[in-house]
Amino acid sequence: MKKQRIKDNVAMILSMSEKARGDDKTLLLLYWKWIDRIDFSNFEEEFLEKGTMAESIRRQRQLLQEDGHYLPSEDIIEERRLRQKSMRKSVKEHRMVI
Repeated sequence: MKKQRIKDNVAMILSMSEKARGDDKTLLLLYWKWIDRIDFSNFEEEFLEKGTMAESIRRQRQLLQEDGHYLPSEDIIEERRLRQKSMRKSVKEHRMVI
């Protein structure tokens, strides 16, 4: 199953990189470099040919962390909590995503 494979790959990266636990850009870069083996000198063509969707990678990171695995620092957790609260308030008050 492709989702399980992505989850396993994300777990491996998170276990090896503390920075990737709190920074999705780092996680994506490492995934595309280590797993998809994208040649960044020809990124556009390589990504379109074999790149895993960013949302699939990010979502698997989120699911792993919701289950308590490979958690980011407390600062990152608090920052995410505040952003989530702000997003919910904006949607509720203005029906608008910020």
